[in-house]
Amino acid sequence: MVKTLKLDPANGQHGSFNSLEAADADSMAALLWQLCTAGLNAEDRSELGDQIEAIVPALIELRDGGHVRLNFTLVVSYATLDGFARLASDERLTSISRAQCAAIRNRMVVRGVKALLGHL
Repeated sequence: MVKTLKLDPANGQHGSFNSLEAADADSMAALLWQLCTAGLNAEDRSELGDQIEAIVPALIELRDGGHVRLNFTLVVSYATLDGFARLASDERLTSISRAQCAAIRNRMVVRGVKALLGHL
């Protein structure tokens, strides 16, 4: 369940809204899918789906373990080759989460090499 924040600036109430602070995996994945897939072709949508499937459980594990404060900036920082490499070797994660992140890391490396060699 995503927390909602109700503020009344007239009464001096201020704050920020972080929809990922308490989101479950399904809600977070659906939100990321909705925000990130507009205008993508089928192949890119498939790749993004795999990345979301790997990154969401890993980041939720880190959040629920008290290791990170989950927000969109953190998601963006991990949704990179370096980020997936860090997650793939993070001993605080389950072996399943590490393996999923390692698979994405490996695929990103292969795609990068192919692009450099002109095979994409």
